[in-house]
Amino acid sequence: MRLLVFTDESEESQRQKQIAWGVARRFPQVEVVELPLTGEEAQRRGIPRAPAVVAEGFILSVGKLLSAGQLRRFLERKVA
Repeated sequence: MRLLVFTDESEESQRQKQIAWGVARRFPQVEVVELPLTGEEAQRRGIPRAPAVVAEGFILSVGKLLSAGQLRRFLERKVA
């Protein structure tokens, strides 16, 4: 499963990357992919603000931090 993390240069985006990588360590089948908010993929998916997290076609968060607990619970349901 690919976990897409759309970021800009903000502190909140940097924190979201840390959360994503930290949680993904528990799930070997999860690949974290960091993407710029200004890139084609963000435009194609309609992501207007960072940070944003997308997994399995589900937009989990846009413009606010997704907590480690929220992300972990989602991944547990999807990959367990």
